Amino acid sequence: MCSLPTVETPFVPHPWLRNRHVQTIFPAYAWHGSPRPSSARRIVQVSDGDQLVLHEDETPVGDRIAVLLHGLNGSAQSPYMLRIAAKLRECGFHVVRVDLRGHGNGMALARKPGHAGRSGDVAAVLQYLSDRYPKAKFDLVGISLGGNLVLKLLGEPTDESRAARQLVRSAVVACPPIDLVASSKHMLQPQCRLYSRAFVKKLIYLLQQQSDQGEEIPLPSPLPRTVWDFDNRFTAPLSGFRDAMDYYLQSSASRVLEHVSTPTLLLASQDDPIVPAAMFQRDFPPSISLCLSKHGGHVGFYAARNGDPDRYWMDWRVVDWLSRNW
Repeated sequence: MCSLPTVETPFVPHPWLRNRHVQTIFPAYAWHGSPRPSSARRIVQVSDGDQLVLHEDETPVGDRIAVLLHGLNGSAQSPYMLRIAAKLRECGFHVVRVDLRGHGNGMALARKPGHAGRSGDVAAVLQYLSDRYPKAKFDLVGISLGGNLVLKLLGEPTDESRAARQLVRSAVVACPPIDLVASSKHMLQPQCRLYSRAFVKKLIYLLQQQSDQGEEIPLPSPLPRTVWDFDNRFTAPLSGFRDAMDYYLQSSASRVLEHVSTPTLLLASQDDPIVPAAMFQRDFPPSISLCLSKHGGHVGFYAARNGDPDRYWMDWRVVDWLSRNW
């Protein structure tokens, strides 16, 4: 049975996990017990010939379909993806988890890198699913970089995005780097060095894996040491941007937020060590409900016992918001 929170519950961190770095790291590795049900593997062709992989529940398809998008260096198997999928499934949603371009099972199917501006990939996923289920409406859940993709899709004026968002009923985004310039500059600071190195190490690993599988991808030499350097020397030129700054400016969802009309919940924390909270100190359109907690880290939100069925506060805000909008 579905166990929904009965009220909107503010985030109160676990008393032993108040530190923002612990909040960020612990939930990403802690055992959460979410089941891994069988799923059907779907291949989606995008406009430039690359392909994405979807993991679709092998359950009866109703009219409630939730599409989940992971963050940078994540995949459909990331812990938060499995946790949220399990909760939504229990509440009657048909769930589709997406391996974004070049990630997870789609690593060998992409010649070009995935990045924070590829909202066209999300549009392709929605169109593919709409063709399969023409009577369905969809909810989008975007985590971190996936959240920027969702907001960009919902606000940009292209014909492709306009058509795709007609299929979307509501959305939730968590810790989205809506200002990529500010986020990348923040990652250059000494206190972010651990995260920056981890991101770059994984990005280089993904490149090496694609190269080992026969893709002609030039590995940067010497190897980049920061996310900005990686994007400047690899992501931007291979994706048609002049440099990292051009990529960030064109891909930031902040440019189009005022045009978002889809009911959207934006979750973020003031102590996020990766996405600075200052970017959320702005006017949002009435369609976007901002929930900016004092604590929570980056995609952490591991809570004290406070009325939710378990301690993963972010997951239950997703379930609550999507359920309210049906």
